[in-house]
Amino acid sequence: MTKLFTFVVFCALVSGCSSPSSHVVTGEVREAIPTSNVVVYETLPEQYSEIAVLTASSKGSYSLGGESLVEDVMRSLRAEAAALGANGVILTSLYDDAANETITTFDGHQSGKRDVVKYYKRAQALAVFIE
Repeated sequence: MTKLFTFVVFCALVSGCSSPSSHVVTGEVREAIPTSNVVVYETLPEQYSEIAVLTASSKGSYSLGGESLVEDVMRSLRAEAAALGANGVILTSLYDDAANETITTFDGHQSGKRDVVKYYKRAQALAVFIE
């Protein structure tokens, strides 16, 4: 029973550590670059080549909220862009979202389930290459 409990906790932690992100390729994908080379822009640069439309969410993050959730989303956007060879991310929207989730509680003697509302950040951006 202890091994099963440990396995379940491990799976929950591993699945919760990554911020969900995705992309739709709209241009030429390039060779991947280091995430640290990706710059986030809030306004359009003068010239750029669009590579993909990105989405990212802090859903599943264990950050406490506020700025740390924004940092999680930005980190996901930059990582997704870097994997596509984009050296820039143009932020098009950043907003709050919420989801109802059922969580399992355990007080040492018995377990239960309850519904909670979890708040997280969601963002959309363009992955671009700037010469």
